[in-house]
Amino acid sequence: MPIYEYFCPDCRKPYSRLVRTSGIAAPACPACGGSSARRLISAPALAFKQAQEPAPCCGGGACGVGQGSCACAAGLDD
Repeated sequence: MPIYEYFCPDCRKPYSRLVRTSGIAAPACPACGGSSARRLISAPALAFKQAQEPAPCCGGGACGVGQGSCACAAGLDD
């Protein structure tokens, strides 16, 4: 569910609400109870995944054998 930002022209205060659908009327202003609020246009929040470092190998270095598996744990270093 998206969080929408609104502006109440009655008390001139912004507020935000978690709304199930965008087609419904704006929720009442929490400050004054007014029902004439307008939805604001805002930038979407984006989350980026951080790059993960390779798992350390049994010897303390990064193991380059296999697809993300440690050669020491797989018994390939013998």
